[in-house]
Amino acid sequence: MAKGSPIFNPILINKVWCLIIRIEHKPYLCTKTYEIVTTMNKLLATFTMIFFAAISVATAQNPNAPTIEFKTLEHNFNKLEHKGDASYFFEFKNTGKVPLILTSVNPSCGCTTPEWSKEPIAPGKTGKIKVTYNSQIVGVFTKLVYVYSNATTSMVTLTIKGEILPPKQ
Repeated sequence: MAKGSPIFNPILINKVWCLIIRIEHKPYLCTKTYEIVTTMNKLLATFTMIFFAAISVATAQNPNAPTIEFKTLEHNFNKLEHKGDASYFFEFKNTGKVPLILTSVNPSCGCTTPEWSKEPIAPGKTGKIKVTYNSQIVGVFTKLVYVYSNATTSMVTLTIKGEILPPKQ
């Protein structure tokens, strides 16, 4: 907003509109309205702080929740032959104290297919997620796979990338 430009705030007081004009840092012309606006701003600030405090308490980590640790979060296929094998196994371990459950594994597009065990992974045990890219699509690719679980980090993003070469003539 340009310096010196007025701000018009119509506020309903006792069923009558009171037009407040504030130019730069001068006080409101209507003192009763100024008190109401100040009170409302304080209430808004208080409710905002309460809201963010509630969010932070809700997202506090459970010390007994499982922990998922992947050996790698990204795999580069480099150059692959057309219709070649474009599959990779992402290995992970449950380093928590309770069973790890993968609730869903979602690819960023339909050209990528994940496969995973629906069984809970016991503490200290490992699991694998097989990610396969459709190698009939020629060109450079980077695809994401979103892993959702009951772990402390509820969503992990895996990445595959590479280049599918054109078919040989």
